[in-house]
Amino acid sequence: MYRLPRRLPRIQALHSSARTLAWMDAQKPKALELVYEAPLATRMKAIALTASATNAITCVGIPLAYTLGQFPIATPGQMAIYGTLTGLGVLSTTLLRALFKPYVTRMWMSEATKEVAIETVTVLGAKELSEFKATDISRNTTTWHPMINYTTLQKPLFLHKEGAALLDELLSPRPLDRNLDPRHRKDKKSDANPMQFGKRLTLRFDPTGRMTHEDYSRHDVLKMVQKAAVPASTWVGSLPSVVSLTVFKSDTPEYRAHAQTRIPRGPKGIVDIPNIHMRDIRKLDNAFALASKPSITVRRGAILLNADPVRAIIMQNNCVVFLQEGAESVIPLLEANFKEFDSQDHAFEFTFERRLRASELTGYCRALESLLLTICTILEKDCTRVLPLAQATIDKMTQDAALAGELETLRSMKNQLDELNARVTGTRKAFVDILENEEDLRMMHLTKLHDDPALVRDLFSFDSEELESLLEVYLEDIYDTQTRVALMLENMANTKNIAMLKLDAKRNYLMTLNLTLTLWTTLVSVPTFIVGAFGMNLASNLEEVQYLFYLVGGSAMVFPIGAYRYALRYLNQRGIALSWRN
Repeated sequence: MYRLPRRLPRIQALHSSARTLAWMDAQKPKALELVYEAPLATRMKAIALTASATNAITCVGIPLAYTLGQFPIATPGQMAIYGTLTGLGVLSTTLLRALFKPYVTRMWMSEATKEVAIETVTVLGAKELSEFKATDISRNTTTWHPMINYTTLQKPLFLHKEGAALLDELLSPRPLDRNLDPRHRKDKKSDANPMQFGKRLTLRFDPTGRMTHEDYSRHDVLKMVQKAAVPASTWVGSLPSVVSLTVFKSDTPEYRAHAQTRIPRGPKGIVDIPNIHMRDIRKLDNAFALASKPSITVRRGAILLNADPVRAIIMQNNCVVFLQEGAESVIPLLEANFKEFDSQDHAFEFTFERRLRASELTGYCRALESLLLTICTILEKDCTRVLPLAQATIDKMTQDAALAGELETLRSMKNQLDELNARVTGTRKAFVDILENEEDLRMMHLTKLHDDPALVRDLFSFDSEELESLLEVYLEDIYDTQTRVALMLENMANTKNIAMLKLDAKRNYLMTLNLTLTLWTTLVSVPTFIVGAFGMNLASNLEEVQYLFYLVGGSAMVFPIGAYRYALRYLNQRGIALSWRN
């Protein structure tokens, strides 16, 4: 917990006692901890009430006193002074309100759920509580306001440097929990660096759905997949470690069948199942590929699933998930989904609780089902989080297209939706590609090929309908999510076009107004020059001409009107209408 210096006693980041928080229990958010209290937290109510009271006395008291006859009849000069005082009172109160409206008096937060609650003071001194997700808060980079250093979709915020440090710490990428960090886990024999010798922290799920944290290097994972790809009957005894070298019986029928699998594809369904290579594993490691398009790749003895934030290798007896930076919140979801499809009667079997039943599918399919469910759930949550905010922005833009802040919010929402749409589209394409490849679908039956390697010589001898049904179930969910995102993007594009049309109409109106005023100024300047020439103190003897004054004056009045009417007709003939109608 952040400890503040003693010289700022009002700003506290603390584990507060029950006695300290007794006066704020009524407004304390549930499951959130008070971490910040501003220096002016106890004075903000008095400031707001004083400003409102003085403004009310100034704006209401003086007119009311005149109405009741308490003040003598004032001269125009005194009335101007009273009006100036009233205007200054309103102006000062408005500026004070605009200055302290974003001021955060107290802040609660939860590092586990990434939620933040803030307390502000209204114009009448009442306390207002607002709750946000950490992802909805961003640093202020556009507003010139001196007391706004954070912005949300609902309101701007101002925090002192101590509170800003706490919020920045929450918004910044968090390291792994101490229990997940290999440098602090008690089951480690030493506090070595987790990346020492190329090892990194991964999640390993066994056939029963139990999760453990393991440190594997890419070489360890490669050896693990190579071991899982070889039939069990070809091993000599049990191996103590996944990185141990595997010894084969070259004279067994199983091994001969396994060795004959690398036969070129022929007309009878014989295919070549590619072996796993180190480059395949590097694609799953964010140290080499920070961002890659989603894919489902089949290799001998393994299925490689790459769909951020889930990057996993599925084998017939276990599953290894690579942890991505900032994706710690996915761990509980993964664990819950693996346990959801666990069966007490069949350790390697599961039953779908959704739209199909596949009791014959084995452990690798349970892992595949859990990972697919996790990916679809993450995309659905992101969609549910972004779409309401985008709809609220669209509604505000529909009401007033000239709001600069809403235009910036619309741009931000458009970027988020584009990113989400790219993820959903990539995931859908990966599903479609694997469904359209019959050979890859049959090669995904890891347990069948592991138990009977001779099936590789004729992959089309067994049916893959159950696996297709599994993928199609989640492909339908992906289609639903993509449809929602695409409709919102289309709605946002339509709103943008309408807003641009409104802005173009206002710009055209202002240009018409400017052209009209410019034309009038030009036409009036001509008689002004003539009148100025007659007003010079030079002898011209024209002042003695009868009716010349009326002739010049009438011409100076008629010329602008006649010339303007002629200009309007000229422009109308060329399709330019100088109309002020909006």
